[in-house]
Amino acid sequence: MEKRLKILLTNDDGMESHSTLKLAKLLRDKGHDVVIIAPMENMSGISGAMSFRKDLFVLKTEDNNYFITGTPCDCINLMISGSLIENNFDLVISGINKGENAGYTVYDSGTVAAARRAKIYGYKSVAVSYANYLSSPEELELCNEYLVRLMEKENYFLDQESNKFININIPYIPEGVTSGDELFEKLEVKETYVGKGIYAQIFKKVSEGHFKYDNDGALEVGSFREGCDHDTISKGIVSVTKIEI
Repeated sequence: MEKRLKILLTNDDGMESHSTLKLAKLLRDKGHDVVIIAPMENMSGISGAMSFRKDLFVLKTEDNNYFITGTPCDCINLMISGSLIENNFDLVISGINKGENAGYTVYDSGTVAAARRAKIYGYKSVAVSYANYLSSPEELELCNEYLVRLMEKENYFLDQESNKFININIPYIPEGVTSGDELFEKLEVKETYVGKGIYAQIFKKVSEGHFKYDNDGALEVGSFREGCDHDTISKGIVSVTKIEI
């Protein structure tokens, strides 16, 4: 992909997500025009929530990034409206998220919801996640480098069906890989479908009347089917799923 693109980046991890900031730098270094609009706070699991009848406040940084007091879909809505910035983007990328977004979790994810929202309004959009929820900054840096290489090779970033957006899940990085180029050479990519993997609903009792949701390790592995997104990721293969809106 040699064309210079105008790209919007967002996430559901908030302004502390250095992954998104570094992805922006990599894309800018490739000559793309990149703008970030992302939530100020972590919005994981917020799905398609939007701030109706609420004021949104925006922080603009010196490097032309915007962080808002809202959700990932609020970020997309602000862009679409044209009230904050011009809305003539070639591509919307949401992520890279810490932790996979596959199976039925695609309906819970703020990362995926932002890409879906953009597609509803006709924008080419991609959601990207990395399987390791506890990933280090170094791992995410490799994933960013990998994603940029993938964009250069694959046409599904821009050649999308009008009613489908792309959901990409990167598996755990193989041991010994030290560069994005090496990761690009090692990882197989497979087109998949949304599986039926769901998380068990687990609440830990903190005290009387006080519970805390905790789905760590609660994925129902037995619900996987051959070739679905969860199954593909578990085999160390990049899952690319076209999701219909």
